[in-house]
Amino acid sequence: MKIGSVAHKELFCRSFMETYREYDPKHLLWPELDDAALTRLRSIPFWDQALDTERKAGVMVSSYAATVSDPVLKEAIALQGKDEGDEGDEGVEAGGQRR
Repeated sequence: MKIGSVAHKELFCRSFMETYREYDPKHLLWPELDDAALTRLRSIPFWDQALDTERKAGVMVSSYAATVSDPVLKEAIALQGKDEGDEGDEGVEAGGQRR
């Protein structure tokens, strides 16, 4: 298969979409932390910025997907945009706790 060919694009996009697992922080294997470690981790000053960056990435990728005319590529890019947005929208703190 030639890299960059239509067959390559379709295989790549289909593989991505078929193996996609929706982001769900409740099912991540978080390490056990004592209260002091959790407090220290949650006090990291850039945590809100990290969540905001995920939200912005979701909007950018989803907006780009809306401009793509190829249906297979558009679907894969839209799925990635949803994933990025979901990660930011979850608002999950370190240790798996919801904000």
